Amino acid sequence: MELQRRMVPLLHQDGRKIPINTIRVEGTHDSRMHGRAVKTDLTKIPMDGIKKVLLLDAITFSGNTLKLARDALKSAFPHVAVKLGVLVISQQLIEQQKKLSHSQPDAEYLSQVVTDRYEIFFPWGVTQTTSTFDRTFEGATEDGRRHVSIIKRPWGTIEVLVREELASVRLLTIEASHKLSFQRHLCRDELFVALDDNIGLDVCAEDLERPGNEYSEHIKSLILEKGDYVLVPRGVWHRTKASMDRVRLLEIGFGLYDQDGDIERRWDDYEREHSDGRI
Repeated sequence: MELQRRMVPLLHQDGRKIPINTIRVEGTHDSRMHGRAVKTDLTKIPMDGIKKVLLLDAITFSGNTLKLARDALKSAFPHVAVKLGVLVISQQLIEQQKKLSHSQPDAEYLSQVVTDRYEIFFPWGVTQTTSTFDRTFEGATEDGRRHVSIIKRPWGTIEVLVREELASVRLLTIEASHKLSFQRHLCRDELFVALDDNIGLDVCAEDLERPGNEYSEHIKSLILEKGDYVLVPRGVWHRTKASMDRVRLLEIGFGLYDQDGDIERRWDDYEREHSDGRI
């Protein structure tokens, strides 16, 4: 209903009155996850003379809700052309679209914003994916990608970060206003999961020249919020840092985890540029 309220002024600004109706897709057993179906009686929606319909949702992670509504509309009104639109679309669905663009051109969505999260907050509330959600990162695996799966359960979610492979896991606590050295590793990828808000991350995939400085235009700075994932592939310079509060960061290393030898440092506040990883 909030989406409809925001749409009305836009659809009436040129003087034409474009009809807006709401289609409810709900689940059984007080759950959005199970047995979802279109609950609206579509025969009560006035469709006389209408040839095109835009189905618009606030967000779609897997596309299931919009597909249910589209199939129901096509079944009730087979001669109406249905287009799908969404304000926020998941990166997972964008990648699926690319694979299906030639075989299923009607599977394309009109969208405004792309997200790589499995949940998102709107001014009117929070929404989560209702099916398994797969995050993919470029990494040094056999298929060239690393995967993180978010699996829904009736009580919440399971985030599968590592499955049946060799990995090292560390929990980093960075004190307020402190930062790690600018560093890289040649034998491991590192997946960082932010456990707090406002964690700084500097990254650079370029081969930095010495002496150089930490204000190089090739260095990109990010701010991680709680729940964000970032995969730093081997060979990429990176540095994590805290702002005015102590922060925690989960670090998962994939590959040969040589704590002593596999580290190269630059611009370290604690004068460890030529020291191994034990310090």
